[in-house]
Amino acid sequence: MILKICDWIIFYSLILIVTLTPLVINPWGDDQFRLPKEVFAQIMIIIAFSSWLIKLLEESLISPNPPLLKRGKGGIFLSVIKKIFKKTPFMLPISLLILASLFSLINSTSALFSFKSILNIILYSILYILVVNNIKDEKQVRRLLISALISGTVTSIYCLVQYFGLDPITHTVNPAQPNIGSYRTTGFLDNPDIVSGYLIVFPTVALSMFLISTKLALRIFFFSALFLITAIIIMIHSITPIFGLFAAFLVFMVFVKPHLPSLPSKAKIGLAVILVLFVGAGFITGKFGSIFNSLSFHYKRFQNLSSDRLLMWRTAGEMIKDKPIAGIGVGMYKVKFFEYRDKVLDKIPYFGVYEKAEQSHNEYLQLWAEMGTIGIIAILWLIINYFAYAIKLAVPRSSAAGLPYIPSPLEGEGRVRGTTNQLLIVGCMSGVVAILIDAIGSFPFHIAPSAVLTIVLIALTVSLTISSPIEKRLSLPSSSPLVGED
Repeated sequence: MILKICDWIIFYSLILIVTLTPLVINPWGDDQFRLPKEVFAQIMIIIAFSSWLIKLLEESLISPNPPLLKRGKGGIFLSVIKKIFKKTPFMLPISLLILASLFSLINSTSALFSFKSILNIILYSILYILVVNNIKDEKQVRRLLISALISGTVTSIYCLVQYFGLDPITHTVNPAQPNIGSYRTTGFLDNPDIVSGYLIVFPTVALSMFLISTKLALRIFFFSALFLITAIIIMIHSITPIFGLFAAFLVFMVFVKPHLPSLPSKAKIGLAVILVLFVGAGFITGKFGSIFNSLSFHYKRFQNLSSDRLLMWRTAGEMIKDKPIAGIGVGMYKVKFFEYRDKVLDKIPYFGVYEKAEQSHNEYLQLWAEMGTIGIIAILWLIINYFAYAIKLAVPRSSAAGLPYIPSPLEGEGRVRGTTNQLLIVGCMSGVVAILIDAIGSFPFHIAPSAVLTIVLIALTVSLTISSPIEKRLSLPSSSPLVGED
């Protein structure tokens, strides 16, 4: 009974995380958007993790191996940690990332800012572990993805309402201002760039689920979500999310192409219709022209050294040069920005007006600056391992010599037996590509909804294989670095 209750709490906590984190606001506080979402996600992760610990403890108590209990509480704790490392891929780079954040404290000058950042790193790591170890079947995977898509769709609908000057909930839009449009399309976040960066994980996920769904109602929902969310991203026309979206679709098509012969003709027609609709809508509304104009504008600013982002990136570079090993301290970029910015201004002319920066608008540079070389090695190790793992699963047997056939863990529910799980993995992987591209010119991992979704997609890529019979057929040796200690 206790185990079932714990499973229920864990699963629905995860559902609430992906569904409500993007929608939570606090209209009475100074920070209406970011802080409430972050706190809500933290609370739900702690609730889910506490339930999981109770479940693991209960399983240890009823285990047929009594020697575990003879070692006392310390023995049980060590066995739980060993179990997590053994069954959860990527734990080595994740552990290194946590250690890098702790090691960077030697250069931190603000315990409060550093503690907040370390807490997020640890809790997001726990979220990954929770999903991998507790999302075990097709229904759970789909419900989690559909819940996230519902939240993304609701956000997109509200963005559309804001685009036309209405804002009955967040009250951030002033209809009297002439620049309503995309400049005030913030959804339930505080910035068009941020909401666009949050939405870019959805299109390829919606597309993959559209291709594998059998129910007409679900196909209509996935198609509508895909069209609406992508339209909002194009309408906002923020540069790095647009590049991320393009890269995601490109990756998706590359890995779906081998599956096209086995897809029904209706699915192929759907893909063609989606392509025609987006290209036509882009040219008719003039949004493609706006994207090209924005690219030209930013290029000219980089040329004359007046780009705000160029200043922030060079400032991060100064931090890296000053503290290359341990970094300036996790969470300290905003604290030490002015100190290092002045060093940059001594070297280059700057004609912009930017006087503050809480983030460097490049997650990789900021992580390198705050956590040093150890931190950037950890994150690159994690990214490389993830894509090596996902690509191995996404490529069909006929496309890679020696790759074993991967049966679908969702078999019987999808349109195409044997390729369903691969299409879902491609959709998740493409969404991760989108957010990683966006991270070059923004800070999605400092925004709770984007960070949560990225972690969930990475975890579901693993969960689709670890929790199914697939893992027994994969040609991954037990010593493979792709699966940590497994």
